[in-house]
Amino acid sequence: METILIPSQGSLTNYRDLLLTQDVMAIDTETTGLDVFTSQLRLLQIATYNSPVFVIDLFKVSIEDQQIIKKIMKLNNTKIFQNAKFDLKFLYHNGYTVEGILFDTMIAGQLLRSNSGPYRVNLAELSKFYLGKELNKEEQKSDFSGELTNSQLQYAAKDAHILLELREAMQSDLRKAKLEKIAAIEFSCIYAIADMELTGMKIDEQLLSAYTLQIKKQVQQYHETLDSFVINKVVQQTFFGIEQSHSINFNSQKQILTLLNENDIFIDDTSQASLASYANHPLIIALKNYRKAYKLYGSFLQPLPKDINNLTGRIHASYSQIGASSGRMSCRKPNMQQVPRDKKFREMFVPDKGNCFIIADYSQVELRIAAEIANDPRMIKAYKDNKDLHKLTASLITNSPISEITKEQRQSAKAVNFGLIFGMGSRGLMNYSKDTYGINITLEQADQFRNEYFKAYTGIKKWHNNFKSNPPTSAKSITGRRYFYRDTTGFSSFCNTPVQGSAADILKIALGNLYKKIKDSNVHIVAVIHDEIIIECKEEIAKQTKKTLQNVMENAGISFLSNVPLVADIEIASNWAEK
Repeated sequence: METILIPSQGSLTNYRDLLLTQDVMAIDTETTGLDVFTSQLRLLQIATYNSPVFVIDLFKVSIEDQQIIKKIMKLNNTKIFQNAKFDLKFLYHNGYTVEGILFDTMIAGQLLRSNSGPYRVNLAELSKFYLGKELNKEEQKSDFSGELTNSQLQYAAKDAHILLELREAMQSDLRKAKLEKIAAIEFSCIYAIADMELTGMKIDEQLLSAYTLQIKKQVQQYHETLDSFVINKVVQQTFFGIEQSHSINFNSQKQILTLLNENDIFIDDTSQASLASYANHPLIIALKNYRKAYKLYGSFLQPLPKDINNLTGRIHASYSQIGASSGRMSCRKPNMQQVPRDKKFREMFVPDKGNCFIIADYSQVELRIAAEIANDPRMIKAYKDNKDLHKLTASLITNSPISEITKEQRQSAKAVNFGLIFGMGSRGLMNYSKDTYGINITLEQADQFRNEYFKAYTGIKKWHNNFKSNPPTSAKSITGRRYFYRDTTGFSSFCNTPVQGSAADILKIALGNLYKKIKDSNVHIVAVIHDEIIIECKEEIAKQTKKTLQNVMENAGISFLSNVPLVADIEIASNWAEK
């Protein structure tokens, strides 16, 4: 493997024509650390077929060579990366715009896990599995900020060079597994995710501080209320001889169960389903209030300041593109996908001054996809006619005219639609209705609703019966993503996984297409929460950007949904809570 170090072994201008005519190139970077805002981009490695590997020292490269690098990065060719998101963020942050068709060996490795690929998808494991080659990664954690050793340079060159060979092997396996389309969907949205993480989302720190204090006080108040129900307190003498009474740990299920028993509430556990029978008991009300406030404070508000970047004043969450086997993304530092819907919490997330948010989410996307997969005629017709499916379901299960359906009946129908579509039983429906929508229904009503639901939606019933009579060992989403089930997989997963995966893929298509539309403007995606996309843009282009986002989202599923239209609900907002 021949290596040319730039600028030590000449200028990049000498190889300009060679590099600017390559259809395929592998790219890698070496940085002084992992944080794009505090670390520096040191090396850029470019490998192409039948030519040396170029290792470019960006600390020493000339301005003229920097301009050539910018042209190379903007080539509309195929660019191979390992964990492209990481490299793209550093390149973006240092002024290098990357374009072209991406091939990410890490993402390809995650897709091929289901095809007997390795579970770990770092470069060393992928090289060993697909090429039978051992990669020495000792230099990975070495110091790239000072004078570089020959060992570091050879390590950097090899990491880029091996990507060419690795892509060929993995491309072949993707083709055999019929995962090329899914891989293309995944690769197309990497640009958007990298830009989203780099942009981040601003949080109003004054609102955060005030709300944290408010919820902390609530935790203390609910704690005191719970404490009043404790009958047998432990009295201990302190080191100074003062007696103090100690209550119980209200976060311990064992101790809470003892407390409940002492107050004549006898249940086996403290889950929401078990507590539902005593929902109006003051102790249960206090316990639920305490748990909600404690979780909001301990899981979200208290740790959130640590996630605010000191340099940008923004939260730069980290998204895992394939965070679940269904294909859904996951998120951490912080987990934006679990941010409470509490209004005061979400209104802390704001755009910069002069900017606004465009917030869009798919309307009932999983129900629409289930209708398509199950080919349910009544549900498909309702969506084609732009009918309110929840009102329709309420009408069908109560045998009432749709014009007479009340708000409460529609809420009950929401629980029925979202619960029964994935195989929920009567008792589960009763508890789900109460816990999620605040609607009390009896077990008998839940039974009635289930019976009427499956009479009305015969396609859904047939779809469910097929799973029950022939439990599948594998499945595909409507987009072509593959799933392999375990022997222990439950019925609800048979229904849910391909639907959830299809929705995830359609969102990723939307992200990829959206980035192409906005990449040359000062418009950025700042968050993705399941089927919701949040964009930040200047107020003066809000209406235009809103239209772009809506068109992109609603057209994303055209290739896969032939019977059911997608609808994106969209708002222009001054904070996240306004949607």
